[in-house]
Amino acid sequence: STFNDWDNQKLAEHRELKKQMKDIFKQIRDERQDFLQNEIEIVPGYNFSQYSTIKKVHLYHNGHYEKGDYEEVNGILRKKIFHNLSNWRCEIATKMIDMDVKDFILVSNNAETDLNVYILEKELKVWLKKNEMGEILNEISRLLPIYGTVVLQKTKTGAEVVDLRHFYVDQSARTLEDATYINKRMLLSHREMRKMKKNGWEDVDKAIQNFSGKYSQGYDLGGVSMSTGGSSLFYEGASVSKVQVQGAPLVEVWERYGEVPLSWFTNKDSDENEYVLAKYCVAGIDQSSKNEQGVIMHEEGVVLYKEQIKEIPFEEVHYNKTEGRWLGIGIVESLFENQRRINEVKNQQARANELASIQIFQTQNDTIASNITTDLSNGDILRVKSEITPIATESRNMSALMETANEIEAHADNITFSRDVVSGENAPSSATLGAVQLQTQQTTAIFDYKKENIGLFLGCFIKDLVFPQIERDLNKEHILRLTGTFDEIVKLRNNYATRTANENLINAVLEGADASEEMYNGFYELALQDITTMGDKIWTKVQANFFKNLDYEVDIV
Repeated sequence: STFNDWDNQKLAEHRELKKQMKDIFKQIRDERQDFLQNEIEIVPGYNFSQYSTIKKVHLYHNGHYEKGDYEEVNGILRKKIFHNLSNWRCEIATKMIDMDVKDFILVSNNAETDLNVYILEKELKVWLKKNEMGEILNEISRLLPIYGTVVLQKTKTGAEVVDLRHFYVDQSARTLEDATYINKRMLLSHREMRKMKKNGWEDVDKAIQNFSGKYSQGYDLGGVSMSTGGSSLFYEGASVSKVQVQGAPLVEVWERYGEVPLSWFTNKDSDENEYVLAKYCVAGIDQSSKNEQGVIMHEEGVVLYKEQIKEIPFEEVHYNKTEGRWLGIGIVESLFENQRRINEVKNQQARANELASIQIFQTQNDTIASNITTDLSNGDILRVKSEITPIATESRNMSALMETANEIEAHADNITFSRDVVSGENAPSSATLGAVQLQTQQTTAIFDYKKENIGLFLGCFIKDLVFPQIERDLNKEHILRLTGTFDEIVKLRNNYATRTANENLINAVLEGADASEEMYNGFYELALQDITTMGDKIWTKVQANFFKNLDYEVDIV
């Protein structure tokens, strides 16, 4: 009997262990651990960690060292100089690749629906402005040179830029479409959690009650104590460190996109080997019950939301790309080595200047004052057996340090194309007009190429993710005010007059009148006269399904 009880207990543990091996909570924990702790080998000698790179980029762009901004010299704590190379160069790149809502155009692939596409373009620009797309475009231009990658996520109200600090992705993937997992960490207030009930989230109140705590907003998740129900949780494999945490109580929610077994939806063992693309939102992934051997027996987290999806709601764009890693290369990362070297030079210059400002004297006479500044008064006469001579403390290598610093700056300009022609500085007086024009053309061509990539990225995002939503709204009958150039207004007036004349002629025939060219022309002229009185702002009724099944391309000018 005792043996059978022990055997049944082990069998239950085995079943539970088998179940949790394919559990969403463990899945996210394993993927988080892989992202934070593991590096990938691009080529022999080049290992890459996306987590470490983004952290270093953020520090360097804001003028901070990786291992602290202070150093101890002779027992004195001193702040090190950080000569920021990347900040202003990123600003220049932002200016050169900036885009606006007005740059979007729709190109019709069918002459018969050209007007429909033209009006859809007007509707699109109104929608983009209403959903603050202009601010998002500014954010893309600002962040892309810094991090090297920007990710847009489709939302119900438009789009939002993803914070890469909390974006855990398969770092060796070529694109997000190829990534085996995408995890987005969200820290939500209780109010934000309750709002998600409208989006179909379940067990929201349970998550607020059991998983509220104080969480770090930064990168270093290791060692962050999260008070949940009187216990402290620490991530596996991470060292304990003192970090600043958010003061208000928040709930940590993980939003995961990736393949999962179909059995997670059907609860059928026969579906364990069939996989589907799914979205999961879960809370409390680090809460679990373990037995004496440390084996997880029960997951205490909750699944707030899950659904099968056809595609991920993300689009990505990269400033520069290299094979073997997902994260692009931005200006800050390109200047990692230059930044390290310029910091060394500037700190050497500072120490040399400090030493040169010190006046030290030497003599062989042991009866002389120990400090000329404090022990002697103005006008004192010294009788010494040996002369007093100053010790040379000035730097004899300052010119070499300055030359080295200039070389590093020039190299940084070449890497990032931040030459004086785009930074706003005056060209050297010796430079000819032709040379300046050629350099300007070559430099701006580089940014035009990057701008083109951004345009392709935004075009795909709008056509694949935005239009399926807004077309549902726009295909309803509604009133639209149209404005444009003179030629566009004339085209719209003629279209309105043609449509109105057609409708009136059909109604007249249905009422028994004989159709004639004169009757049609009369209807046309009356309609044209009627719409002309509106001036350059035309109020018109857009019919239902006016934008349905259109063939067009999204382009950026």
